[in-house]
Amino acid sequence: MKKVRLTKEQVLKACEGSMGVLAPIYKKLGISRTAFYYYRKRYPEVEKFIQDELNRGLDYAESKLLELISEKDFRAISFYLERKGRDRGWGQQQINVTGSPVQPIICFSNGKTNVEVVKDADATNNAEPPAIEQKQD
Repeated sequence: MKKVRLTKEQVLKACEGSMGVLAPIYKKLGISRTAFYYYRKRYPEVEKFIQDELNRGLDYAESKLLELISEKDFRAISFYLERKGRDRGWGQQQINVTGSPVQPIICFSNGKTNVEVVKDADATNNAEPPAIEQKQD
């Protein structure tokens, strides 16, 4: 493989708009991953720029998540509450249903127990309700 000498400016330009994702950067430069790490180490400005790009990417993703929340997207709301609302009792709970051919389900709650049992399509109706075992992470 032919050795390529890149300037700091060339590497920084390739990093623009990357959101901190590295593979497209070194592919754009036509160098190996190892060579790219050499340039990161050689030029501290490149490392700082990559971290700034990563933060820009996270800011962008967070802004899109907030847009989904404002549009009342249930999955986005659940995701946000699970990660940011733990101190208020929000979190993911694993509900294990035993004694019935029912799959375990994941419920989101704010400390109140709301359990919905969904049976498999092939399952037969049992006269007795299944035993429920709750685990909170």
